[in-house]
Amino acid sequence: MRNSGNNRITGLLKENRFLSTEEPSYRRLTSYELKRMSKSKYIKYDKDVGLWIQHRKTVYLYWWKFLQHAEKDENFQVDWSKYQSWGGRELVMNSKFDDWWNDYWMDCFGFPEKQPQLAKYHTKRKPKIDAMRSYLFTYEQRHMSNWDIAVWIYEYENERIKKYTKRLRNPHVEMMKNTFWGLFKRYDEHEEFGDFDPNLETTPTDQERKKGVSRWRKNPRRRKKTVRDLETFKDGILTPETSEGWKTMYKGDEDYWSWEDAQSELTQRRKLKKHHIKQIDKCRKEYEILMGSICNGSLDPK
Repeated sequence: MRNSGNNRITGLLKENRFLSTEEPSYRRLTSYELKRMSKSKYIKYDKDVGLWIQHRKTVYLYWWKFLQHAEKDENFQVDWSKYQSWGGRELVMNSKFDDWWNDYWMDCFGFPEKQPQLAKYHTKRKPKIDAMRSYLFTYEQRHMSNWDIAVWIYEYENERIKKYTKRLRNPHVEMMKNTFWGLFKRYDEHEEFGDFDPNLETTPTDQERKKGVSRWRKNPRRRKKTVRDLETFKDGILTPETSEGWKTMYKGDEDYWSWEDAQSELTQRRKLKKHHIKQIDKCRKEYEILMGSICNGSLDPK
């Protein structure tokens, strides 16, 4: 009798969606996603025509985008005689990449097995997709400060991961992070400085200042009320005046170690921010070199 009652209650709860014993439904990776995540060299092979390409298709997509940017940027001058096999300026500037790729990839980048030097646009350089992606993002957001660019990339990649891994099992999510979103992985966690925080504060907060945390590492002070030397009479009564001021702390003093911890955390935040600012500064220099090479018809610098 008790069991039947429990079963009835469970059934009612299920109907009202208050209780569900079903596992959440996860979708499988599509063949396209599996192919893009694959580390096999056959990712660069087209069996229908029997030709290979030297790099992943994404590399050529970024090459295409940088070429379009260079043409629009007055700081660069594209030598379009180097791109006659691409169909010329008008075609490149007014076409979608996938449409152009279907018509021109074999002539520009295709080669028989083990003969990559036969490709018209063979490169000595082996560009990394994550690096080219970070250069492209940095260029497209170049009007921002270096730190704002780092935050923009982090947030963009984070939303991208959420979108594409929403219904995947956890092992697949980690797999995609490691193999397909390497750029985000750089921001996700830094072994030396800790997790990335878009709202990183590198100046002491009001709460930290009350503990004596200052902008200067070797200045252990804290706010403390002290009695003034001068005393005043109010209504005939001797009343000492107090004020809040800074007092230097030493290792044996109260709150010294809390100051030490807070100051160390502040120092780590500054190091993390400085690290990413340097990374974006490097990207600015690298995209200028890359775009200069692309203007001359190659990914290889002269």
